[in-house]
Amino acid sequence: MTDSGRWEQVRGRRLTSPVVLIIVVSVLYVARAVLIPLALALLLAFLLAPLARGLERRRVPRVLASVGVVTLAMAGLVAIVALLGQELFQIGRQLPVYLDNIQAKLTPLFGDGPFAELMDVFDRFEVAESADVMRVEVVTANGEWSALLETARPLLAVVGTAGLVVVFTVFMLLQWEDLRERILRLSGQRHLSTATEALGDAGARVSRYLQMQLLINVITGASVGIGVAIAGVPNGFVWGLAATILRFIPYVGPWVAAILPVTFSFATSTGWTEPLVVAGIVIVIELVANNVLEPWLYGTASGVSPVGIVVMAVFWAWLWGAVGLVLATPLTVCLVVAGRYLPQLEFLHVLLSDQRALPSSARLYHRLLSLEPEEASDLVDVERAAQGELGLFDEVLVPALEMAERERHAGRLSEERASLVYDSLDTFIDESGASAAEGEETDGIDPSSVVLCVPAGDRADRLAAAMLQQVLQGRGIETALAPEEGGLSALIERIALDKPSVLAISAVPPAASVQARDLCRKLHQLFPRLPVVVGHWMGAERSLDANALRRLRESGADTVVSTIAEAAKRCAELLEEERGPDIADSLPPASA
Repeated sequence: MTDSGRWEQVRGRRLTSPVVLIIVVSVLYVARAVLIPLALALLLAFLLAPLARGLERRRVPRVLASVGVVTLAMAGLVAIVALLGQELFQIGRQLPVYLDNIQAKLTPLFGDGPFAELMDVFDRFEVAESADVMRVEVVTANGEWSALLETARPLLAVVGTAGLVVVFTVFMLLQWEDLRERILRLSGQRHLSTATEALGDAGARVSRYLQMQLLINVITGASVGIGVAIAGVPNGFVWGLAATILRFIPYVGPWVAAILPVTFSFATSTGWTEPLVVAGIVIVIELVANNVLEPWLYGTASGVSPVGIVVMAVFWAWLWGAVGLVLATPLTVCLVVAGRYLPQLEFLHVLLSDQRALPSSARLYHRLLSLEPEEASDLVDVERAAQGELGLFDEVLVPALEMAERERHAGRLSEERASLVYDSLDTFIDESGASAAEGEETDGIDPSSVVLCVPAGDRADRLAAAMLQQVLQGRGIETALAPEEGGLSALIERIALDKPSVLAISAVPPAASVQARDLCRKLHQLFPRLPVVVGHWMGAERSLDANALRRLRESGADTVVSTIAEAAKRCAELLEEERGPDIADSLPPASA
């Protein structure tokens, strides 16, 4: 489906009730103790499912494969946390030395200002910590257990959440097909194909995104660790591992991962050279990751716009805290996919996806209405380069012309503003030249054959006829545009004098349909053997209703088409048939 068709669908759908949204958000917040482990388990299941399925294909039992990959993942995560904690503990022991080094560097720059006061606070803190003061506390047995329990409560919460995640992940991997079938059953058997496509799309996007993110983060973290170690910064492994983990947090994580090794280098080095070198290394690595690795490996994996990721990251962080920030992108991907397939959630796809909210034709029309001619011209140039002249006419200029006509006839567009829009479109058509259609064969067409392009009514019809004229001329077909002055009598005289081989009537909805039918009837009475092609420009996504199509054919139209491409093709076919017009012996008076 093209952008125009999707835009037509979006315009006809209503937003989900705000009450439903409030209820859903409230449930997400109240049930976060259960939903957070469930979301983490689903995320881990998407990441581990390809490995588990690969083991099954090698005849490993499903239970053993599922439990094995989850155990391996948890063991690796625990080992990473243990190594990172050990390294951070060693760094913490050297903190007083680092503070002295920072003070020695910054004191010449800031003197006795606020920085000196801040360092005095750190000094007093160190003295208080190192003082040999005996503290006497009187606690009861119950108080001791309460204090121990209070201290261990955060650790127990983390361990409990981790346990739930492991259990959920194992069961998800074991019942992967069963869960999918249950979700399909909830969607209803009448929508089975749509639900299957939606689940496949969401699963593919999330899995690919997670795998590529893990690969990019590992490459970036390893590069940071090796780079800072070569620069002479201690604990290079720590900063590489920290960069790998922090980059899972959208936007904020990469900044923190970049600042940490630079700050530590500043604290441990004796001069300014090493921090600057480390900063340069980190910046180069991040630029390569952001501009080379991510576009290459991600591609269109997520389908979420950058603005959508930022907004939803803030939302999920507000709703679920730090875990919500980590889960923001995968959850948003699922919402975008749901909005793509569910009409009630279409607004999520429009607001969050990386697809343009408006088709090119609507964007051009908007720029013309906003009196932004330069932006409109740039858009036309981009579309001409991307689609060619024929694509520009059918996908951009004609739909924009139709929008203007519909709003003008509905009274929403003033004649003055409509004239400005038509003037701009006329300029774009003139700039296009005669190279609209490439690669079409014109062998067998008599160069003396003439296609006469006739506007059915007003200026919009004439602009569309001018586009068809350019396309036909680009194919080597002699083409003429009917005279603007003189009405029907001037047109009849032109046909009698030029003896065209094909007549192409241009009609832009909504008002030109009746005018085209009336013109066809009158011309068919005078020239019954003159082939008539009616271009009722509605685009490839829509077609004329059966009654209107029947009336046009009864009025004398040989062919009714809806795009410039179809009209040009049909005119070329009629010319190859070498049918000549049968001009009536008597013509009506000029006053007719």
